[in-house]
Amino acid sequence: MIENRKKENSKEKGSAIIYILVAVALLGALSFAVSKGSRTNTSTLSDQQAKIAANEIISYGNTVAKAVGTLRLRGCTDIQISFENPLYTVYTNPSAPADKSCHVFDLAGGKVSYQAPDEDWLDSSKSAVAEYGNLIVNGDNKVSGIADAAEEELVAIISALSQKICLEINNKLGVSNPGDVPPTDTNGITEGTKFVGTYGASSSTIGDAGTSSTALLGKTSGCVHETAGCSGTDCYHFYQVLIAR
Repeated sequence: MIENRKKENSKEKGSAIIYILVAVALLGALSFAVSKGSRTNTSTLSDQQAKIAANEIISYGNTVAKAVGTLRLRGCTDIQISFENPLYTVYTNPSAPADKSCHVFDLAGGKVSYQAPDEDWLDSSKSAVAEYGNLIVNGDNKVSGIADAAEEELVAIISALSQKICLEINNKLGVSNPGDVPPTDTNGITEGTKFVGTYGASSSTIGDAGTSSTALLGKTSGCVHETAGCSGTDCYHFYQVLIAR
């Protein structure tokens, strides 16, 4: 009798373990499905999702700009500032101090965590475009009305955003969207040389009446409807001036 009870208890324990394992497996599958389903196509972004994304993009641009300003106050010259990071290593600046005290994305320098653009922010139809999914920093663009018209600014750019997010960015920054379309720029602002300590000699000017909407005049950040970048296709780019010269 005792032996039979032991066998029954053993079977019950074994069954309980199986039920637990099945429950864990089902929970894992459910979590994966929910996670997968939470990825939002840019064409179906809700107004609230677009507003949240716009806030995150603007905030990150401000964070990077503030870090650059802090490094300059510590004595880093603009040509010493490095945007090298572990996820995208093409920004190695030979003029940056070896101790990384002028590195924006390093604890020894600006202490900013490098953040690649979220896939949900981007227009996936532009995924084949150069620099898709990367934070771009170049020294080849001027912004009309903020500093010396003859000098290029240091600018950070997130390329290939959804139009809906671009519109929300401008709404929050006080940039007008003529006809409910982000202001147009024909300069190809993403096509400059990556900043590794030297500025370019581009004639691209954001906010210039000849090639860009005057809605961007004097704006250190905003989102543009680019008709010359993105390998010849239309794109929407967020830009943030890091150093106005």
